[in-house]
Amino acid sequence: MNRRTIAAALLAGGVLASLSTACSATDSAVSAPSSSTGAQPTAPHSTSDTSAQRPARSVPETAVPPADEPTTTQVQQPAATQTPQATTPAPEVTTQPTVVPCDSASAGSFASIAANSSIAYQLVTPVVFDSVQCSGTSARARTQPDGVHQPTGVLFRYSPGTDGGQWIAVAVGSAIDCVDYGSTPADAANLEGCR
Repeated sequence: MNRRTIAAALLAGGVLASLSTACSATDSAVSAPSSSTGAQPTAPHSTSDTSAQRPARSVPETAVPPADEPTTTQVQQPAATQTPQATTPAPEVTTQPTVVPCDSASAGSFASIAANSSIAYQLVTPVVFDSVQCSGTSARARTQPDGVHQPTGVLFRYSPGTDGGQWIAVAVGSAIDCVDYGSTPADAANLEGCR
């Protein structure tokens, strides 16, 4: 390292006063005070304490290596931004929302399902229901009277599936043995027209 680099390093450490005896004539001439202060430059290689005779030089805090020395740059991340050790995340537990089939039971949706089902030929068109009863995974809808045809009932069963499930029209009649079509005895007991 050259003397200026050492001086910069020592200046940062507060040791410039003891270094002044090692400076060359060139360094002393550069650090001489301006004529406006009225102080005379000191002789190079003076052994007395020159810190009182001349002001300290302004030296940047970063040392620049001379051209003949290779430059090496080390980048170190602050401790707060260092990448943490890889950890295995806990597996996510996803729960399917509880499907309540009766929430989707309506006269309009059941009319559409019945009109496009295998039992549609047994119903007067357009299919219109005036009431719907639902219990568990079974529902019964009653056709609206039209003044010509006798109202009848349609049994619907909820079929769970990968897309959340769907209602299916399974039987037509004013008195249906709903358990024979897959209803639980408890559901059948809650639906009018089921025996």
